[in-house]
Formats: sequence, structure tokens, C-alpha cells
Amino acid sequence: MTEPLLRQLPLGEFGLPSESDSELISYIVVGRAVIHWGSLEQNYNYLVAYLYRKFGGAIQPPFGLKRKIEFWNQCFQQQDSLSYMRDQALKFSRDLVEAKNQRDILLHFAWQSDRKDPRKPLVGRSIRSISDGHQKEAMDLPLRAINGLVNKTNNLNLRLMGLTFQLLGISKRK
Repeated sequence: MTEPLLRQLPLGEFGLPSESDSELISYIVVGRAVIHWGSLEQNYNYLVAYLYRKFGGAIQPPFGLKRKIEFWNQCFQQQDSLSYMRDQALKFSRDLVEAKNQRDILLHFAWQSDRKDPRKPLVGRSIRSISDGHQKEAMDLPLRAINGLVNKTNNLNLRLMGLTFQLLGISKRK
């Protein structure tokens, strides 16, 4: 059995000469999380668009993820035709918000890896504007912890598939 191509190539072929192996490894791990999240968000967007076409009425279609989640919750809380899956859909949205918060930290912090030891956690820092000034944050993030977000994202995507089948069943019954 031959090794996959990526494992045969030196890691350096994928980066800039100034980047360390540690940095390249962190790019792979973080990039994996971003790709998995993108799949989840696109699948979710499809269902939100479906709900909007069915129940949106005169309101503007939601664009940002936060607004899409609010719209999703409104649909499942207010539409009697969705009551049979209300609990499952609202639980999904709560779990999506939790995963989104983890994703936001991953994407909105400035991360730095230890250039010599890829086993050391990424060191993150952030500064955000708040109502009374600025809030500074710092944290360490082991690369393996990012796999938790990937696993959560994949689990949400699988659950979303079940919700999709249920929602598409609504249109067939009517």
C-alpha cells in the first residue's frame, strides 16, 4: 500500500521559505477546521433559504449567521407545521451557537505557533472594542483541541442532514 501523496511530499513544499514546520502544521489544522465549518454553514444556509421561501413573508432574507439562527428559531417556535421537529431544531441551533462561538475564537484571534516545537499550543491574542473601551484577551490553544471543533462541526452536519430530510418531507405532505 502506498502512502498518500501529501505524506510523500516535504511539508516545506506548501509554504513560504520563511515559514517553519510548526507554522505549516498549524495552517493544516486550522484550515481543516475552516473547510469543515464552511460545509456546515453552506448546508445550513440551504435550509434557512428553504425556510425563508416557505415562511419568510415580507421580511428581508437573513444574511449574517447570527440573523439566520434567529430566523431559524422564529420559524420553529412560531410555525405550527414545524412543531413535530421543534425541539430537535432548537437544540440544533443552540449547539450551532456554541460551535460558532468556538469558531469565532479560532478565526478572530491572532495566533502564533512556537516556531521550534509544533507540539506546543498556539498562543492567541485578541483586542476587541466594547462599549467602554477595549477588551484584551489571550489564550493558549493546543492544536489537538481544534479537532474538537472539527468533530463538533461534523456532528452538526450529520444532524442537519436529518433535519433536511424532515423538512423536505413537509413539502411532500402538502
